[in-house]
Amino acid sequence: MVIGMIYLIKKMKMIDAEIKYNIKETRNLNECMEWVKGYMSSGPDGEDYFVKWMRYDETTALVSCHHGFGTFIRNTFELWSKGPAVKWFNDRGIYHADDMSAIIFTSLHRRENKKYTMVDKQIKHYRAHWEEYDPKVNKGEYGT
Repeated sequence: MVIGMIYLIKKMKMIDAEIKYNIKETRNLNECMEWVKGYMSSGPDGEDYFVKWMRYDETTALVSCHHGFGTFIRNTFELWSKGPAVKWFNDRGIYHADDMSAIIFTSLHRRENKKYTMVDKQIKHYRAHWEEYDPKVNKGEYGT
């Protein structure tokens, strides 16, 4: 998994304008999941890192991509600001970019493993977390 994540980090640095344009078309959860799946599936050596990632249990899969690849997704999808998918998440009460990327990865991993994504339950989980630790986040006042 470490080798796969190193590859993904290197690939992040080589992203070109055409790929960035396609990222701008990630307006909802399903489009985000499809983009992530496609990106992880296209190694330069023909390696399918998505298949490897899917073999991990859910917790390991999510932890493995939170920092490197997760940071890339949050920044590239502009989840910290006004990226196309942000409105979709905000309309459902999710305002923190870490939560958005976690929902993308969790839902993708579950869907591809033939499990229910339970997006509503994921949303409730993150909203409950912020209600306890910083209720402003649930009002979209993150960082104020």
